[in-house]
Amino acid sequence: MKKISIITLIVLGLSTFIFTQAWAVSLSLNPLASQIEIGGTAGIELLVSGLENDDLSAFDLGVTYDTSVFFFDYYVFEDGLGNIAAGGEAEDWSDGDIGNGTVHLAELSWLWDLDFQADSFTLATLYFSGTNEGTGVFGFSNAELSDAFGDSLTAGLHSTEIDVNQPVPEPATMLLLGFGLTGIGCMNRKRKGEKSLVPAKG
Repeated sequence: MKKISIITLIVLGLSTFIFTQAWAVSLSLNPLASQIEIGGTAGIELLVSGLENDDLSAFDLGVTYDTSVFFFDYYVFEDGLGNIAAGGEAEDWSDGDIGNGTVHLAELSWLWDLDFQADSFTLATLYFSGTNEGTGVFGFSNAELSDAFGDSLTAGLHSTEIDVNQPVPEPATMLLLGFGLTGIGCMNRKRKGEKSLVPAKG
């Protein structure tokens, strides 16, 4: 009986350990601002975290967005997997906007040594223009990650949202509008006064 209890505890302990390790890596979408105005630009960071026991050598994923509220502009990769511009360190395999509100991002590192990677860092930053008023949700359509040995990493996925609002008139604009309306009112009064001074035809 004691043996069974000990074996059960070991199995439960291992299961908990494996489950924790499987979901240790996390992908998050972090907005640079929670709200913008129509015509403004929204920046969203693609963050990876939980790499205390692993290095990330490649990723292939889709970032989804609401096309009724946002228009995709462009993306910029950071140097977490290597410098793409330097050539030979990392390569951009992205397709960009593939339609239906999905941006495809993929990057592969050619570096053998990835010990320089932090436990948490920004993979890329995506930029969108606000086109209509509303709340736009950003999420993932899929996500495949590989460690330094080419083995698959399972990641928890975390979405976000950004509000797009009507532009708020600036105080200077409101002041000019006030002066304009006052001027129109004065002109109307002056015209009425001039009409009353004209003698009636007898």
